[in-house]
Amino acid sequence: YLPANVEGTFKAGTPIDGLWIVGIGAIGIAGAQWVEDREDGRNSRLSGAATHLSRMVLPGVVAAACSFLLVYADVRRVAGRFADLIDGAVALTVLVLAARAGLALYANWQLGERERRRAEELAVLYDVGLATAGELSLEELANLIAREATALTGTDGAMVSLAEKDHTFVVRAVHNAPALGLRSSVGEDLRGVALESLRTRDVVVANDYRDHPDSNPVLHDLIASAIAAPLVAHGEIVGTLTAYASRPRAFSEETRRLVRLYAAQAAIAIANAALLAETRRLARDDDLTGVLNRRSLLERLEVQIADATRHGETFGVVLCDVDGLKAVNDSAGHLVGNEVLRALARAMRQATRAEDVVARFGGDEFVILLPRTGPLPAQAIVGRIAARLREERYMWAGQANDLPRASFGIAWFPIDGRDADALISTADARMYEDKARARTTRLSAAAEAD
Repeated sequence: YLPANVEGTFKAGTPIDGLWIVGIGAIGIAGAQWVEDREDGRNSRLSGAATHLSRMVLPGVVAAACSFLLVYADVRRVAGRFADLIDGAVALTVLVLAARAGLALYANWQLGERERRRAEELAVLYDVGLATAGELSLEELANLIAREATALTGTDGAMVSLAEKDHTFVVRAVHNAPALGLRSSVGEDLRGVALESLRTRDVVVANDYRDHPDSNPVLHDLIASAIAAPLVAHGEIVGTLTAYASRPRAFSEETRRLVRLYAAQAAIAIANAALLAETRRLARDDDLTGVLNRRSLLERLEVQIADATRHGETFGVVLCDVDGLKAVNDSAGHLVGNEVLRALARAMRQATRAEDVVARFGGDEFVILLPRTGPLPAQAIVGRIAARLREERYMWAGQANDLPRASFGIAWFPIDGRDADALISTADARMYEDKARARTTRLSAAAEAD
């Protein structure tokens, strides 16, 4: 459908024809592609628009000029030196525009990769941000941080340690442990390049892990490079984050920047999780003895009653009262009396089973729930607790002293009641009966001695 004078331009066999066709395609790509300079804030909006317009119009103008020259040379039968100049100019223009198109495509690909990478980074930070406002436990949060750190840095695995109350650091999570040879690291004391990050309170990169003075010799054949960062929240180091790679020099300056940003976010999440855990502990446990408090006990008792009713089971409720605590407080002081209560709680936890529940009911009274336990097994457990209390000691005036005697009362569900008040009242009455029998025994022994 082309005019006869233009049709000859596309005739096969001349070297310029293929280059002409490729050049027109390159010119079209160059006209459609450009990279916006996001950091150039010096130009005004008008000059920026003019620049983009020129980038779009100029390739079209050049394409029209090249087409005109080619058609003109073909129609006019231009030959000789002038035709060679036209062919050379067109060829050079096509090559320049093709190079420009290639560079534009490559720059756009790089821009797309940066945007994709940035989206992944934001997704990781968003996940950790959600954890900050969530209710994950410290162990769950540590595993999340290690997993997301591996994705963020593009490494083979990561490890998270958390600060303990004695200011030591213990590994709490390892992601992709088999690839790192770290199967037994969880629960161990912190080692490796993270120690330097603790000393410097900054990100540390070991481009050659084997040559780093704090490296773990066991991992020399598995890890080639590593990066570690302290997790600092409110000026206090709450943990460390370490990422490992099997290739040397795997961490760029950009990775260092990302790890520093990620560590700051992770540290806040850990501090919040620790605060939440401590708040829950204070609401659940007795602050003096570490066992459950009265409110938590009553909640557990209601749950136990519901479960036992549903499954037709029996369980025991033991009430324990310390007979001589007032005498200890009067003679040695309340600090020593508090130590007696802690020793009592410790002995009860040691003498009971894993499923049993020990709680401080108030003052010098303790309650022990014995799930799925009938009268005879319950009495055996109480006997074991009493024996353990006789073995326990507390320190006062530089010497170990026997614990005061404890009285016990036991009630069973559903024999002695089907609600918490009835069970505790029955156990309380039987505890006072035990206390009275002990007093009678002491008086009888004293009378016989006289």
